[in-house]
Amino acid sequence: MKKSKIAAGVVVALAAVWCTGAWFTGKKAEEEYLHQLKQLDQLFAKTDVLEESKIFYKNIKFDRGLFASHIQDQIEIHKANETIIIPLSSTLYHGPLPLDRVAKLNFVPTIFSSQTLLGKNATTQTLFDITKSEKPLQLNFAMNYALNGNAELKLASGQYRNDQSKADFDWSNVVLNVYLDKNEPSNYTLSVDAFNSNDPNHAVSTTSSIKIKDLVVQGSLQSTKWPFIYSGNINSKIGYFEQNTESAETGEKFSLIQKNSQANLTTQVEGDTVNIINKTNLDELHINGNNLGKVSNNVAFNHIDGNALQELLNILVAIGKADSDTPLSKALVQKLQQAGMLIANNQPQIKFAPLSISDEKGKVALDLNIALVPNPKFDLMHSGLYKQFKDFSINFDVNKETAISLLSKFVPENQKQDLVHRLDELVTDGESNGIIVNSDKTVTLTLTLENNELKLNGKPIPEEQLKMVLFMLVMGGFGR
Repeated sequence: MKKSKIAAGVVVALAAVWCTGAWFTGKKAEEEYLHQLKQLDQLFAKTDVLEESKIFYKNIKFDRGLFASHIQDQIEIHKANETIIIPLSSTLYHGPLPLDRVAKLNFVPTIFSSQTLLGKNATTQTLFDITKSEKPLQLNFAMNYALNGNAELKLASGQYRNDQSKADFDWSNVVLNVYLDKNEPSNYTLSVDAFNSNDPNHAVSTTSSIKIKDLVVQGSLQSTKWPFIYSGNINSKIGYFEQNTESAETGEKFSLIQKNSQANLTTQVEGDTVNIINKTNLDELHINGNNLGKVSNNVAFNHIDGNALQELLNILVAIGKADSDTPLSKALVQKLQQAGMLIANNQPQIKFAPLSISDEKGKVALDLNIALVPNPKFDLMHSGLYKQFKDFSINFDVNKETAISLLSKFVPENQKQDLVHRLDELVTDGESNGIIVNSDKTVTLTLTLENNELKLNGKPIPEEQLKMVLFMLVMGGFGR
C-alpha cells in the first residue's frame, strides 16, 4: 500500500514537474520564437532576394497554451504596385519534452519543436493545385537548450505546366535539412528523388529537357568578409543526369548523360586570398549516345584575390539583372578587366591533378600546375617568358588505344581509318622532333620549369625553340 502511494506520489510529482516545465519553457519558447522571427526579418532586410522588392516576416497571432501554442504568421512581399501575402500556420510544442517528439519516443530535452504549414489564399492556391496536397510545404523545427536547431523543409511532389510557354516540370520528394549553431546555419542537406523539365525556348528556336534522379547535396558553409563568398565544403551526388537540346530550325540534336557523379567543392579563405578546389568523378559520360568512359576532374584555383573575386561576382550579378539584348557598358567592361588584372597580378595558381578520361584500355590525362609571379608581363615577342611563372609544369599521358577509341566516336564510320592514319602521322612527327615520347601503348609529353630552366621531356629547351615548337604544333593542328 505504501509502495503504491509512493508510486502515485512520484507520478504526480513528475506530472507537476512536466507541467511546470512546459509552462516555463512555453514562455521561453515564445520569447525565442519571436526573437527568431526578428532575426529572420533582419536577414530579409539585408538580402536582395527579390529585385525591387522588400520582404517582411510578421507574427499575426500567438496563442500560448500549457503544452502547445498556436501561431499565425505571414510573409509579406512588398512591390511597387502590389503586396503579396503568404500565410503560415504553426503549432509550437513546449519543452522540455514536446508532445510531438514524445509521440515518436524521442525524450531528448528540447526548448520547443514546431510544425509549420502553408496557408491557403489566392497567392498560394497554385502550389496546392500542382502538388494535389493539403500540405504542399511543411517546415519542422526543433531547438535544444544549447540554442542549436534543426529545420526540415519538405516540398510535396508536384507537376507544373505553363500553358503560355509550353514549359513543364515535375519533382518528387524534395527535402531540405538545415542545422543551426547558435542561430547561424552550419550544415545543410538537400535531397531530391527526381526532377524533370522541358523548356521550349522560342527566342532561339530550341527545346531543352533535363532529367535528374537521386540528387543529394550536403554543405557546411561559413560567411566571410565578402558578401558573395563563403568558406567551407559542398558535396553532391547525382545518380543520373540527362540533358537534351534540339534546334527547331536545323533539327540538330545534342545529348549529355552523366551516371553516378560525385563532386566536392571546397572554398578556403587565407587572409585576403581565396582557394577554390573542385573534385569531380563520373562513372559514365555519354555525349550524343557515345559512352566516353569514366571522367575525373580535380582542379584548383589558388591564391585568388578575394576583393577582385567579389568584384567579379558583383559584375556577374549586374550582368544578370541587365537586359540580355543590351551590350555591356564600357564602365562594366572596364571593371571586368580591372578585376581580371588584379587577380592575375596577385600570383594566382591553377592546377589539374588530373583531368582525365579513362576506359578499360587506359586513360587520357592532363596534369597541370601553373602559378604566376607578381605583376607578370605576357609579351611573347620578347624573352623572359620563363620569368613570368613561379611554377610551371604540364604532363600529358595518353593511352593510344583510348585516344583512338574516344576520337572515333565523333567521326563517321567511313572516316575512322583516315583518323587512325592521321594520328599515326602526328605521333611520328612529334617523336622525330622530340616533342613527345612514344612507347608501345602510350604517348607522353612533359614540360617543366626547374631552376629557371624549361625542360621538355627531361631535356632543356631554349625559349626560342619552345616558341617554334608551339607554333608548329598550332599550325600543324590547323593545317590538318
